[in-house]
Amino acid sequence: SETLGFKKQRIKIATNSKATQAEFSKLLGPNGWMARNIVKGKSDIVVYFSGHGISHQKDKSTGILPFDVDPNYAIGLPISKLYLDACFTGQTRDSKMLIADARPIIITPIKGNVPSNMTVFSASSGSQISGALKEKEHGLFTYYLLKGMSGDADTNKDKSIQLNELSSY
Repeated sequence: SETLGFKKQRIKIATNSKATQAEFSKLLGPNGWMARNIVKGKSDIVVYFSGHGISHQKDKSTGILPFDVDPNYAIGLPISKLYLDACFTGQTRDSKMLIADARPIIITPIKGNVPSNMTVFSASSGSQISGALKEKEHGLFTYYLLKGMSGDADTNKDKSIQLNELSSY
């Protein structure tokens, strides 16, 4: 709210045990809160997800993993429904495997898969992995993204952070 200037009543947050499949559907589904509250062509939408992604080996589908979804049986919210950044290493921050004997996957974006009116900032790409800052209790990407959005990325000091400034930061 303070960083981006959004009204607090327009911000929805789901963390930890409240970040369930049902909550994702309630917020992001076709009849969910976001669908009912945006004005096509006028609304700015920011969706931030920090968590795990999972892949289904047989059909090559990928998804983001809500708190209550067992990665042995489901991929959670399919990426095809909502393009989000997620860690696909198969490991938790404590280096434990989400699925026994899982192997990390390499994500290769398909050109044209991201709509032209969407900007994506990602912690890593391709075969890279993202890291954590345990002392800050954040992922490395999250920590610096928040610092940048809080003003550190404002290189020309005009009190407005442009996408190119945030990307460079």
